[in-house]
Amino acid sequence: MTPEDPDLILVQALKVGQDHALNELMDRHREGLFRFVLRQVHNEADALELATETFVRAYFNIGKFRPAAKFVTWLYHIALNLCRDHLKSRAYQYSSRTVSFDAPSEEDQDPSLLLATERGPDQKTERREELAALEKAINELPEELK
Repeated sequence: MTPEDPDLILVQALKVGQDHALNELMDRHREGLFRFVLRQVHNEADALELATETFVRAYFNIGKFRPAAKFVTWLYHIALNLCRDHLKSRAYQYSSRTVSFDAPSEEDQDPSLLLATERGPDQKTERREELAALEKAINELPEELK
């Protein structure tokens, strides 16, 4: 990695407390990271939440970043670990359920129950707005509270 690498310059600025550098790193990598996470979890709301959590983890662990590595590789590694943890927890939730093929399920009796659990466009938009507000609030916190 060369000293001219924009990510490295921003990481060094972030390490010395220049929080604006996090916003710049997020602007540079937000879209690609979201697409990467979405390919892992196949759910937009989960992907948005996990991408946001990736930046939070990167911020709190920036001291562990080794300048010999590329920042984007390190960032995606954090994201991949979060995705794996997410998928494991979701797999655990589903594997702990038992299904009887003999008895009719609740969904068979009332199809609206199945539809009620799906997120509609309004709910997805609301979730995105909540996450954006959370991200903004985190960025506005004084350094000692972060």
